[in-house]
Amino acid sequence: MKIIRKFSLTILVFSAFLLPNNVLAFDVVNLPDTLVKDDFIVSPAKTEIVMSPGDKIVKYITILNRFGVDYNFSVTAEDFSPDKESGNPVLNGGVVLDRFFSLKNYIKPDADSFFLRQGSRATVAITISVPKNAPPGGRYAAVLIGASPRQKTDSQTTIISRIGSLFLVRVNGVAEENGHLTNFIFKDGKFWISYRNDGNIHLNSYGVVEIEDDMGNLLEIVQIDPWTILPGSTRSRALSLSGDIPNGKYTATIKLNRGYEDIIDIKEIAFRLGPILITDKIPEIKVDLSFEYYVIIIFIGVLILLGVRFIRKK
Repeated sequence: MKIIRKFSLTILVFSAFLLPNNVLAFDVVNLPDTLVKDDFIVSPAKTEIVMSPGDKIVKYITILNRFGVDYNFSVTAEDFSPDKESGNPVLNGGVVLDRFFSLKNYIKPDADSFFLRQGSRATVAITISVPKNAPPGGRYAAVLIGASPRQKTDSQTTIISRIGSLFLVRVNGVAEENGHLTNFIFKDGKFWISYRNDGNIHLNSYGVVEIEDDMGNLLEIVQIDPWTILPGSTRSRALSLSGDIPNGKYTATIKLNRGYEDIIDIKEIAFRLGPILITDKIPEIKVDLSFEYYVIIIFIGVLILLGVRFIRKK
């Protein structure tokens, strides 16, 4: 019996070493109360990490199947960068646009593909490794989850849905933090804010907009929740009022924290709520008739009289 027990223990020990890593990193649970929504959920949508050169860290994402049937899922990684027009994250299509911002080659999912039944949720480990010689600044990639029906259909084309979980890594060191408020206006019943990031690391800007009446009374404070601006981009956002302020003229003051060194940009604008009056669009014109203007008018009058007399003599 002792020999059998030793043999069994040996098998268990060797099995633990021989099992692939993704067995421990990949987990599936069944959630029977999950409603069918003809979609799937990936969480979290964004992960921000601070790392030092040479560090390795593991994060997790979850995938929940709500299609109502079995679905195949794939896991890939791809760099993203800011869109030139909007500043929003866009995938680079597999092309590394800037090696200093690329994270694709340093991020590894512990599962490449799997399938889930309706109401099943998978947890996938994502390992991020930063090279020892990595310069300080930001690195960015998206972990993309692709979904396609497990049951083959008669149609020749299969629609594959993809949802990305964004990973924003800040590599420790002296990064270039440089951003500022570029625009603050009131248009179409909303405040529009633009922020420019000229550094090499993403910034999370936040703040408030204070609304005052003509007497200087504070009527409302609009919160500006933290929002991410990627390096080398300008990003805009809209803010709405509560709707409790009556029509009239007001003053709005924005106090925007740049997201580093507690620097705050402040700008004040005047705006109106309600219909625009004609007097607002056409300002009153005041003519200043100084001495020079009177001389010119008299001179023109004299020329006209001389011309009339000349015509009568003829």
